[in-house]
Amino acid sequence: MQNKFTLHLILVSILLTFACSESEEPSLNLDPSVAVEIKDDPYGNHPRQVMDVYLPANRSKEKTKLFVWVHGGAWTDGDKSEFTQIKPLLETLFEDYAFVSVNYRLYNITTTSNKFPNQEEDIKSMLSYVKSRLSEWDLSEDVVLAGGSAGGHLALLHSYKNNGDGLVKATVAFFSTY
Repeated sequence: MQNKFTLHLILVSILLTFACSESEEPSLNLDPSVAVEIKDDPYGNHPRQVMDVYLPANRSKEKTKLFVWVHGGAWTDGDKSEFTQIKPLLETLFEDYAFVSVNYRLYNITTTSNKFPNQEEDIKSMLSYVKSRLSEWDLSEDVVLAGGSAGGHLALLHSYKNNGDGLVKATVAFFSTY
């Protein structure tokens, strides 16, 4: 009986030790004088609801605007990584901008999962999350929402239908044929 009690006491002690210990996640240095890349930052619970954030060095709430890119792919394909092809050009043209490249839930033709309006809801959720982080990221509330193809369609849809808070100040849609 003594051994059983001792074993239970040891197990409870171990469980309490792990349950009460703080997370060992590394903290992100958001010093505005340093450029920061945040990869796969989640804005929702679905694995596709992630974005990459590129914060420039020497950013400030007074001068640094945000350019958000929504990828194309006919709502069934594509990935935020397509932004890396145009990022160097945009960084040259828009020196006082931070950038976000976002994924959203894709429609699955086979299972018919993630039907519309999931994609529209993802853009709303992402922008709500972005708005909540602008101060922490040292960015202004001047947001440009842009995308190509399906991403352009989603950018236009949001700007015309869901921009009640006025966060998006400009919208750019490249070959949005949907």
